[in-house]
Amino acid sequence: MQTENKYLGFDFLRGFAAFLVVISHLRNFLFVDFSEVVNPSLFDQAFYFVTGLGHQAVMVFFVLSGFFVGGSVWNKIQAKKFKMFDYLIIRMSRLWIVLVPALLFTLLCDYYGSYLVSGDGYNGIWHSLLSSGPGVGEDAIDLGFGAFFGNLLFLQTMVVPVYGSNGPLWSLAYEFWYYIAFPLLAFAILEKKLVALLALLVLMLVLYFANPGILIGFSYWLLGWLASMAITHFKKPSYGRFLLAALFFLAMLTLSKFTGNIWGEVIVAISTGVLLLSLTIVSSRNQTIANIVSKFSDFSYSLYLFHFPFMAFYWFVLVAPVQFQPSILAYAHAFVLLMVCLAFCFLMYWIFERRTLELRNWMLRKFSTNS
Repeated sequence: MQTENKYLGFDFLRGFAAFLVVISHLRNFLFVDFSEVVNPSLFDQAFYFVTGLGHQAVMVFFVLSGFFVGGSVWNKIQAKKFKMFDYLIIRMSRLWIVLVPALLFTLLCDYYGSYLVSGDGYNGIWHSLLSSGPGVGEDAIDLGFGAFFGNLLFLQTMVVPVYGSNGPLWSLAYEFWYYIAFPLLAFAILEKKLVALLALLVLMLVLYFANPGILIGFSYWLLGWLASMAITHFKKPSYGRFLLAALFFLAMLTLSKFTGNIWGEVIVAISTGVLLLSLTIVSSRNQTIANIVSKFSDFSYSLYLFHFPFMAFYWFVLVAPVQFQPSILAYAHAFVLLMVCLAFCFLMYWIFERRTLELRNWMLRKFSTNS
């Protein structure tokens, strides 16, 4: 299957962001904290730097989502072609086809893993060591029905905790509520007075129940939408402009490591928005490379939802509480685990996510307002 070159840059950025999230969690599990590294080499320093960009990568996801979803919704509302119910079917089919099996996989890994190690790790005893994963008290894992269905309805971080050990699910709830909030915002801006007022009231109600993190993240998502609006007013991008935007993006990623969390998120979101304005120039004459980049992007959602319980199970059951000093053997260990994790997540994509269009079309035929 061939990929359209005009999307190659966006595909690469999406895949790159997913990869950063995965390797950041991989390093947290397998390697000691940088402060404990004995005589770190330049390679070790570079490795710890790159694998410390997982949170910034999530901000990139938010901006990318705003660019594609927000831009599409805005254009359809302007053209009077937007149907909220059909839009929800499209969004929910996209989310649930991976989320449901990911929740079941988390249950399997956490339940069986906890059984094998008598709860060690899953009970939070190594939370401080990992700086992530299961904790204690409010951060303890919850495998109950309430947490399962709360995560299924994207209420994690608002009403219920993330399900089991699958910490990355926090951002999925954020993403879902941006999908709800943006059409309401667009209606409030574009529609006539009564519809606009009603949309604004519902939007205010949604935002009232959202936690502060969701509100902050929504501003990054909106930057993506603004970039999608701005790109139509720009000349065709040049390679020079793309190079400057890419250097600016990499510089802001670097700077974000030395700022507070909020300011780090802000500069990464802004630089991502700037980068998106010139990404259409990125292409490849080598169709094999283009297809590989596209495929990695295609399964980035499955990779995001499945990797953490997979790694947690491996470390809690087979390795814990050992963490390694950087060495050739440790890097080889990490590489093998990464390859196995990627292969497993691609398998999950092949079984579930690649059938998204089939599920979407079936749901639209079954429930669409056009039927």
